[in-house]
Amino acid sequence: MRGTYSKEIEADMVYLFSVMEEKHKRHYASVEAIKLGHGGIKYISNLFGMSQKALERGIKELKKEIASRSAQDGREADEKQS
Repeated sequence: MRGTYSKEIEADMVYLFSVMEEKHKRHYASVEAIKLGHGGIKYISNLFGMSQKALERGIKELKKEIASRSAQDGREADEKQS
């Protein structure tokens, strides 16, 4: 893992996490875990009090949505060029 956050930043992150809807919580936690690299899933799941399985599911969902959106953007660009 590249590092951890300061206690102040962690408190801000936990507050933000607490006011999100469930899907957004998984995606936000996923982005943070990915940023941290090795050990990030464990660190973030502990920070937010969520299961590692839920976080891993969030990572899969997020990657799928990004891939879908990228493919859609590519199709739209092709249509504009036609």
